[in-house]
Amino acid sequence: MGPQIPINLDKMSDYVAAEIAPAIQGFTDAVLTDPGAFLLRIGVAMDVSGASYSPDSFDGFAHEREILLDGFKEKANNPIVLSGDSHDSWAYTLYEKGTVEEGNPVAVNLGCPGVTSPGWNSLLGDVLTPLSEAFGGALDVHKLASDTFVGRNSGLKYNEILRKGFVAVKATKVRSIEWYESL
Repeated sequence: MGPQIPINLDKMSDYVAAEIAPAIQGFTDAVLTDPGAFLLRIGVAMDVSGASYSPDSFDGFAHEREILLDGFKEKANNPIVLSGDSHDSWAYTLYEKGTVEEGNPVAVNLGCPGVTSPGWNSLLGDVLTPLSEAFGGALDVHKLASDTFVGRNSGLKYNEILRKGFVAVKATKVRSIEWYESL
């Protein structure tokens, strides 16, 4: 339900320490100029324009999402929206009118992954592994990709693109979420 803009490799250098940012930017510049990287360039364009990569998800139904979130605001108390089939794990704060971080928060959206479905890691792994190797394996590129997703997607508070598993939500007076990794 949360709006999801694809990862923008051109902005990854914004999410690392200043001393390595030029090296990251040089790497991503080289990747993005490769003729075979058209999907990654599309991701940059979608980020710049604010376009969601998945118009068949709730992103493609802005009017209906606004109605639902306005209903949450008027009739519900701290609703949790569970969604799935996004192939990765996501946690969003959802705002009234379906806007992105404007107005009051009205719900939380937990996007649960497919246990065996490919996700962003399958798309980005081949691109990001050489980046990690260039830093002697010391650069956690999955964390960098996650930080970039969170930084580029308003309302996104958490994501997990590397591991698959499932989410269990237990409704109590004290909020608690547990992550279970698949074997």
